[in-house]
Amino acid sequence: MRYKLFGDRAVLIEWPTAQDDLLATMIAIKQQLETVFLWKIDEVVLSYQSLLVVFEKSIVVERELMDSVKKCCEVCETSVVLSKRHWDIPVCYDPIFGVDLQEASNLLGLSIDTIVQLHSEVTYQVRFIGFLPGFLYLEGLDEQLAMPRRATPRTKVPKGAVGIGGNQTGMYPSESPGGWQLIGRTPVSLFNPKVDPPCFCSPGDTIRMKPVTLVEYGQLEKRWLETPLDCLNSMRYD
Repeated sequence: MRYKLFGDRAVLIEWPTAQDDLLATMIAIKQQLETVFLWKIDEVVLSYQSLLVVFEKSIVVERELMDSVKKCCEVCETSVVLSKRHWDIPVCYDPIFGVDLQEASNLLGLSIDTIVQLHSEVTYQVRFIGFLPGFLYLEGLDEQLAMPRRATPRTKVPKGAVGIGGNQTGMYPSESPGGWQLIGRTPVSLFNPKVDPPCFCSPGDTIRMKPVTLVEYGQLEKRWLETPLDCLNSMRYD
């Protein structure tokens, strides 16, 4: 593990190599830091192989705080039991939503049907949530589907868009700029600030994409507006 100051009020903790139980270890340390530094920490941001510990006040003059962070990590339990929740998330891969499917097909040398099959037959793990509130970074993409982001990002990517960027896949919880290759869309509401928690997924959860037709997408979109709790419960498997 490496520790370094990150700006004037944060410490970056990095793991040099990936490990099978790294996510569980990182979550355990995140919880430990949030407990020990309860009144000093603004937030702890989880990433693939790093934690960013953001303090409420400047720590540049508090060099001893780095040693406190190190000690806290060293005495932490090695891991936690990750969430066992699984979610089946409906995704429509119709070309009307998968606007980059043909380009992806040409780039990868795979048929559109094969792309859809490879993308939807994998069980993904939620590694962390970021970029946008509720944006799920999912690990487990078939290596055959890895492709670069668009050379020119879009200024508007619609809510629910499902995309591929590099060797990862994810879903946009709200309209935003974005440069991932778009291959489908989900009617699922990924982030709702009016409920607690606002994002139903947590790091460690698993997800599988469930292909639906354009007609089914329209029906599910209507249901999500009318009975979101019922829709949420129908996707969850503990």
